Amino acid sequence: MKEELIFASLGNRLRELRVEKNLMPRDLAEAIGEPETEIIKLEAGLKAPTLTDLVLLTKRLGVTLSHLFEGLNI
Repeated sequence: MKEELIFASLGNRLRELRVEKNLMPRDLAEAIGEPETEIIKLEAGLKAPTLTDLVLLTKRLGVTLSHLFEGLNI
């Protein structure tokens, strides 16, 4: 149960940052070399991101890992 809350909160944060940067899910998908559906799953909290995914996503979003995790509801 705790993992689900963490993934949902992280997914919401990824979506917030993506929208803030005027990016589409496909932009993030290209950054991690995955189909757009994987980003949709990440943002919905249905998939756990790998550390590599997180590093590549934050690089594309222009934020640090610590910034990504700031303010998460966990």
